[in-house]
Parts: sequence; C-alpha cells; structure tokens
Amino acid sequence: MDRQKYVKVAYHGFRELSKDDKVDIYGSSLIQNSFDEPDYALIDTLFSLAEAYLFARLVDFKNNNPKKISKEVDLWDYTKIVMHFLCGGRTVKGSHTCNFDWLQYFDVVITGSANPGFFHEESRANMFEVEPQSGMLIKTENGTPMPQVRDPSPKTLPKSKDKGCRVFQNGNVGHLHSLLSIESSSQVLYVGDHIYGDILRSKRSSGLENYACCSRTRKKFELLWELRDMRKKLILMRNERDSVEDKIHHLNWFDDMNDKHEMLSAVKDLEFHKVWGQPMKTG
Repeated sequence: MDRQKYVKVAYHGFRELSKDDKVDIYGSSLIQNSFDEPDYALIDTLFSLAEAYLFARLVDFKNNNPKKISKEVDLWDYTKIVMHFLCGGRTVKGSHTCNFDWLQYFDVVITGSANPGFFHEESRANMFEVEPQSGMLIKTENGTPMPQVRDPSPKTLPKSKDKGCRVFQNGNVGHLHSLLSIESSSQVLYVGDHIYGDILRSKRSSGLENYACCSRTRKKFELLWELRDMRKKLILMRNERDSVEDKIHHLNWFDDMNDKHEMLSAVKDLEFHKVWGQPMKTG
C-alpha cells in the first residue's frame, strides 16, 4: 500500500490481481486502520515473508484441490519440518527423511510461544512438554512434568542423544529462566529482526540483552545510491505533477502525465524486488 492506503500490488495465491479486482476487493476499505490486525497480517519481517509464501502456496493448492485440505498443522509439526530443513543434512537430490538431529544444537526448544506475549510475565500461559517423536503434549508445572490421570509418577521423556534437549509448547520468559537456571534477564541475549515486535518489546518487558538483525541492508543502500539520479528525476516530476494538478486537473493530458510517472516509478521499484518494489519507502 501507499501512504494513502491505496492497494498498489495484490495477489490471490500467485495470481496478480487486476486493477478492477483490487478496486472491487479493497476499494471500500479506504478508512483509517482498516488494514490492521487481526483482520490483516502484517508482512514486515523475514518470518512473515516465509509465512506469506506458505499461505500463497496453500491458496493455490486449495483452489486446485478444494477437498484435500483437512486439518490445521500443529505448531511442533511446523517447527520440526522447518528446523530439519535448515539444520539437517541434504543431498543434491533433496532432503533426507525428516529426523531430529537438529535438537543437538539446543538445550531447550519452545514452540507456540506467541511472541511478543512471551515476554509478559503477567500473561503466563500453561506450558506443555512435547515428546518429539509422537508430538504428545504433557502438562508441566514451570517445566516440571506433572503426574497424569491414572499415573501417579511424572512422565520422563526421552532426551536427545547428544545434549538432552527438551521441547516445550507455550510458556513465557519466566519459564525460560527456570528451564535454564537463569536469575537475571541480562544473562540472556535475544536475537530478533523485528524492531518493535522483538527488540522493543523484549527490552521493555523483561530487560533482555538484544541483538537486532538487519538483513541485506547494504544492498538496499547500494541500490538507492545507484538510482539516485532517477530518484531526483522522480521528485521533480512529482512536484511538477502536483503543480499541474492544482491548476488544470480537469484536462485529459494530466492522466497521461500521471501514467508516465507511475510507469517510471514501477520501473525503479522493480530494481529492488520484482513483485513488491522497494522497501523503506513512504511515498
């Protein structure tokens, strides 16, 4: 969207919507905050890009196979597949059978933490321990397995063969402290790529030390420098267009000038990303 909340680029799955489609779908939503959560998901981190791509695939799959999507994927199911892909061994022909070797790199794994709610002590969520092989959830008390119905003894879950990694679902930063035997938040270095969702929330709520990842920033500024002459030309054209619009907005040739400006803007944006255009732009 632009700063007037006009939807400039939109896709249904991987099919780009026409101008008429965008007007039909979004034309009546030009009111303040109409594109906010929870009705809309914000795509403003690398994690969001992965989820957006996944949803686009699912939309196409559902359209082509309307009867094949039957159930929701569990949070642990998602985590183990993604982490195996990132950390597991792969061959030229594809990945090996999904396994849990990647657990050896961690002491504790927490899924479904509902970040940034994870950092709020007052919103303590029930924590379950996950049995990696079956995905079975076991109730815990601050990470300690609780006796189950008809079973007077706490469950003892299998540990990773190398480091004894334990897997949990839900919980918050207080549970993390308990599991790692940490007394102070300053002993934790939190790595995130979302300025207000990760860095600000974790610092203000729990005092964690922070490390912010700013991906591909150098390339973005290199492109901005390479396109500086075109940007200057666009600014001049925009000023000229605004001046003409105030005086003779009713003339037909104004539409032609506006189209030329939008075409040049689109060409410039394609240098950054072939679909979404350049980042860090307000107008």
